[in-house]
Amino acid sequence: MNQDAQIVATLQFAFVLVCLWFLVFQCWRSYRVDALRQRLFALRDELFDYATSGAISYDDPAYWRLRLVTNGMIRFAHRLTFPRFLLTVVVNSLWPNPYPINQFQEWAKAVEDIRDSETRKKLHEFNVRMSDMVVRHLIGGSPTFLVLLVFFLIGALVSNAVWSFIRTTVVSSLQILEAEAAQAQVSRGGKKVYA
Repeated sequence: MNQDAQIVATLQFAFVLVCLWFLVFQCWRSYRVDALRQRLFALRDELFDYATSGAISYDDPAYWRLRLVTNGMIRFAHRLTFPRFLLTVVVNSLWPNPYPINQFQEWAKAVEDIRDSETRKKLHEFNVRMSDMVVRHLIGGSPTFLVLLVFFLIGALVSNAVWSFIRTTVVSSLQILEAEAAQAQVSRGGKKVYA
């Protein structure tokens, strides 16, 4: 390959890398945020329809608190990233902020104050579905998490393989030692003991 062909191939490769970067970090990320928002909008509409059916009042704290959280997730969907989540966990472990916990506890108490068990169950289902959407977004859209997951899985597989090898080696070595000890005992005139 001559030098001109190498330069052209290098420029083509660089162009493809720039295009991939643009697709992944601009288009795909924006699409994922929009898709999450759309799913959350649909869930919020289901919640609204559920309240419209008369199952729960619009003024009920369990309803409006869940709707408030859903609206917050829709509004800040672009900020829901795995690195930001990790940073939040670390900062909150160093300097605890009781406000989010209190908000969830107040919602949970408001749900428990509802007399109808079917309504309680349905509101919990809405909350679980919303949480599931957010977790899937965090995990599936994070190159950081996916890289960590790959290393974790490789580590787990290697660890299991190493421990499995150690266990089989130790067990077979112990069996050999036990056999040699039994043989030595027999050769010294000891009684043979069968288990």
